[in-house]
Amino acid sequence: MSIKLILEPYFPNQRHSAFFKLQINLSHDFKNQLWNKIIRQKIDNSSRNLADDLIEPWRAMVDQIAYGIIGNEFNLSMKQRRELTGILHRPCKIDDKLIRPSVFGR
Repeated sequence: MSIKLILEPYFPNQRHSAFFKLQINLSHDFKNQLWNKIIRQKIDNSSRNLADDLIEPWRAMVDQIAYGIIGNEFNLSMKQRRELTGILHRPCKIDDKLIRPSVFGR
């Protein structure tokens, strides 16, 4: 059985050596808490990336329609806001199938 390790250079007067010592001396509970935070952040980042991937096919269509609705305006009327939210119900053709983005929320 082979074990692969990543070894960092250890020189007593180097800055990273101080961090290395600090990490070694952390309590087991604190290391677990830190590990849990790292994993939760990775999961959160993955879910955001997935959401971006799911909406990507609609991005060009939304940009074009949104520009047609609002142009260069920054203060939107209620009518313009309704029209923009209506974009979420328009189908997009993906792999020869019409798909609506609003079905992803179900």
